[in-house]
Amino acid sequence: MKTSTDCIEDLEITNLLIRSNVGLPLVQQYLFQLESLVKELIPKLGEHFTQEMINPSMYASQWFITVFSYSFPFPLALRIWDVFLSEGVKIVFKVGLALLKYCQDELVKLPFEKLIHALKTFPEDAMNPDTLLPLAYPIKNFPELINNCGVLNAMFILRHPLILLSNFWERRRRYMSHPPL
Repeated sequence: MKTSTDCIEDLEITNLLIRSNVGLPLVQQYLFQLESLVKELIPKLGEHFTQEMINPSMYASQWFITVFSYSFPFPLALRIWDVFLSEGVKIVFKVGLALLKYCQDELVKLPFEKLIHALKTFPEDAMNPDTLLPLAYPIKNFPELINNCGVLNAMFILRHPLILLSNFWERRRRYMSHPPL
């Protein structure tokens, strides 16, 4: 049975989640589009993310906010920025998708906790511009994929806070039924 303290803590967490969605609406839209692209272009990984309740806000927000300059090695970030200044934000999607695809075989083996860590610390060979960028450039029909995801924007605006809340409660339920030793 929940105590009043538990209810207050639950309410505070819920308010925090809802408020955190208010800012940076374009980034939230990009994250929603990235989630759709991962499910479409890397279905095995997309399914694993769904099973582990991983959403792009847990690993890709920084990608869009800093265009990879915060966590990527300087030579790679510099080359991404060259393309970003020329072509715009689609390079962030392409590099993110290429990185996920490159690391897919390892990522699909990991449980939630290790997966979150792996999505923030990629292997050194994946951070090589000569390895990663050739994988990113050839992603075909990219504007078409984004436009298809753009159709979902109205759905995103309405359901995204509810998805975060339901994911939070599901993770909490799973944790409570199987707490760590």
